[in-house]
Amino acid sequence: MQYSKRKIIRFLTLFACFAISLPGLSFAYAEGPVLVAEPDSLNLGNMQQYETKTEFITLRNIGSSDLELKRVTTSCGCTTAELSVNVLAPGDSTQLQVLFETKKYLGPQTKYVRIHSNDPEHPVYNVPVIVFIQPPISTEPQTRRLAFGRLRRGETATQTAQLWTEAVSRLEIQPDRYDTNFFEVEIRQDPDLEPQKATLLVHSKPEIPSGHYREHIFLRSNIPAMPEINFEIFIDVLSDIELNQQRINFRYVEPDQKLVRKIRIWATEPEITFKITGVEVDLPRFTAEIEQDSACQEAFVTVRGQALGLSDPMVTQTKGRVQGLLKIFTDHPTQPELKVQIYYLLKI
Repeated sequence: MQYSKRKIIRFLTLFACFAISLPGLSFAYAEGPVLVAEPDSLNLGNMQQYETKTEFITLRNIGSSDLELKRVTTSCGCTTAELSVNVLAPGDSTQLQVLFETKKYLGPQTKYVRIHSNDPEHPVYNVPVIVFIQPPISTEPQTRRLAFGRLRRGETATQTAQLWTEAVSRLEIQPDRYDTNFFEVEIRQDPDLEPQKATLLVHSKPEIPSGHYREHIFLRSNIPAMPEINFEIFIDVLSDIELNQQRINFRYVEPDQKLVRKIRIWATEPEITFKITGVEVDLPRFTAEIEQDSACQEAFVTVRGQALGLSDPMVTQTKGRVQGLLKIFTDHPTQPELKVQIYYLLKI
């Protein structure tokens, strides 16, 4: 059976304490400074959000020369630790006070207290701090994030979340703030059968315009330690017509360099048709060409141009940062105009 050096050192530490207490026996310390932390990990068990807890770690020098405790750092602002002494003679020990604040953290957490010393074998001694943080109101999903995924314009969907508590005998949840143009929010509770539980239902509205959205829904509760609960909502609403890029960035280009980029435009469903009726590009020395398929479900716009020359006054005005706009006009009633930003940076 093999033993780690750390376990051997801890065994020698206990033996040293026993040997020193016996008359006529002496103990030879390990060569040089040797740091041992007791305990070598802190398990704080279950804690509530915004709760604080203080624990102590004994730092002991079981070596043969002075142990210099240079500093103590932590892996997170939720954990603080302070040294009361900076040097431990052989056989001496000190108490390191560790303060842990749960703050807004949730679930299982492992943070670290790092003790920096002149111990040649372990110049940084890591002590893990382990805790499970239980909020006043638990939720599923635990992240409080609801993702609708991709929806077509006019399509609706519903996302749900569960809430429960042990802090009070009856949980009361009410909708507070959210975008009523995007969502309908419903709270379902059964105060007789499950008074400590509630279900949140978020219904998307068909009027949401196309785009990528990150919204928030705020709920009120009857628990003083957690009067407000915030859910993040993610939703992508697809338009009838999509572009493979809404921004063209040619990046760094040489003066008078020729530039070209093709944009694909397509209908997101088989029953949708459209025609490109025209294009406009406001960048000097640029044009745009249209290619339309016969089924009117796909089209391409090719942007061609030439970077400005160094003598162009616009280069001085913009310091070589040139940008413009491509407008694509369609016969689709809800998307008559599509816009694509165009950028390039001239090497001057």
